[in-house]
Amino acid sequence: MSVTKKNYIFNLLLTGSNILFPVISFPYVANILGPVGIGKVQFILSFTQYFGLIAALGIPIYGVRIISQSTNNSNLLYKNLSELLYIHIVCSIIITALYMVVIVSFSFFDNDKSLYFLSALIILMGFTSIDWYFSGIENFRLIALRSVSIKVISLACLFLFVKVKADYTVYLTISLFSILGNNVINIISVRKHIKLSYKGTKKHLKPLMYTFGTTVATSMYTILDTILIGFFSDDKAVGLYSASIKLTKISIPFIISSGIVLLPRISKLFAIGDNASLKIMLNKSFNLITVMAVPICIGLLFLAPQLIYVFSGVQFKDAVLTMQILSPLTLIIGLGYFWGFQILIPAGKEREMLISVVLGMVFNLLLNCILIPIYKQNGAAIANIISELIVTLTYMYFCFKIIDFSISHKPLLLNFLATIPFIIIVLFCNTLKLNVYYFLIINGFSFIVLYAVVQIKLLKNSVIKELITDYLMKRN
Repeated sequence: MSVTKKNYIFNLLLTGSNILFPVISFPYVANILGPVGIGKVQFILSFTQYFGLIAALGIPIYGVRIISQSTNNSNLLYKNLSELLYIHIVCSIIITALYMVVIVSFSFFDNDKSLYFLSALIILMGFTSIDWYFSGIENFRLIALRSVSIKVISLACLFLFVKVKADYTVYLTISLFSILGNNVINIISVRKHIKLSYKGTKKHLKPLMYTFGTTVATSMYTILDTILIGFFSDDKAVGLYSASIKLTKISIPFIISSGIVLLPRISKLFAIGDNASLKIMLNKSFNLITVMAVPICIGLLFLAPQLIYVFSGVQFKDAVLTMQILSPLTLIIGLGYFWGFQILIPAGKEREMLISVVLGMVFNLLLNCILIPIYKQNGAAIANIISELIVTLTYMYFCFKIIDFSISHKPLLLNFLATIPFIIIVLFCNTLKLNVYYFLIINGFSFIVLYAVVQIKLLKNSVIKELITDYLMKRN
């Protein structure tokens, strides 16, 4: 089996665990803690992770490219690792101190001050997150196996220790373990190669500034929405939004998993100027992303009431409309990832990325400030969709200016047409008043089968055929 296929399999394992973990854990926690408890924890985590993103200074994105370009020189490889790690450690200490000052200075945080202090570990220990290094050297096996192990332990702890509404502190602690546990193991595994020194860090600062600006601006409309709901509304609205956004985004790692594996190779093709191979790889990636994102988008839209009921409970019924508003997000983010992270970043166009996300950030802040006080979580959902769409369209504009070949958009329309049989079936099932679990099983199974049949038999989609062939080969 080729290295690319092995990497894809391990990345698929990682992606599967990232999907399965919240699918199992969130319904359990949501039913115990309710919208208020979930909202409280999600607000604290979102607020702290925002500071963590600032401390990371764009290293998780920049690091993949710089590491992948130095894999043929072990001395340069470990030198880049050490230099980026040094920068991250310094930033983590500075931003942790700033975070503590904010928590102590504002009365808004007084009721849960101890939880905010505990959550500061995300910032202080943020430098231990070196998945960018393992992605750069294409060691997806290590990332996947360790991440899955931590998730299994975290899941067991949830079932053992989260029992009543007051256990939101325990839930926060377990969430921190699931975030940081794998990181600590990873950095221990490379400790012998790390020689911290400020020398040589200067050359990374300029490209990092572009990536940092992009990361912070992006986070403004991926994390800040939750924070703004907490400031402008209440914990319940945060909980309702968290339930809908979590279900909506749960499939996104799966959609972009192929792109994560291909990113180091795409970077190399851009570096050597092999446009012929690049065109083949990018068109295949675009087809793969859309063939998965489109049915998920349609499924979330039509199955939102049943999914919210099953995975969050009747307490979260007000999150149904929010989830339906957010349903196009999977497709928009999938396409944004393709244009931004598979073309602009490998091509070294950090400036264009920054312009795109800053534009999205401005629209997101304005829309959130206008809509959240009126429509609460639904206002945040509308702002999220519009902002992501603006960013993706801006990515496309810059991509068309830098690549000298075209990406076929025909698969996008065909994939939407392939979902029509499912839409007819789900509308018919709505008239039968079926049990919610039967409803999801019948429609989910029929959707997968009909979509695959239409893609293979009518549309002759080679990507679906390759996925099925690879699966059968692994089984045999």
